[in-house]
Amino acid sequence: MTRARLPLTMRVLTHPLLILGAAALAGTVEIFALWKCRRQRQR
Repeated sequence: MTRARLPLTMRVLTHPLLILGAAALAGTVEIFALWKCRRQRQR
């Protein structure tokens, strides 16, 4: 039961799916923000 005592950072590092999910979320948010800005500029 040594894994339960690992710090949160180590737990996150051992879960690449979480990192991929966070990166995808940040990317979609950034793309959405850029698209919104472009739409406002066109008007």
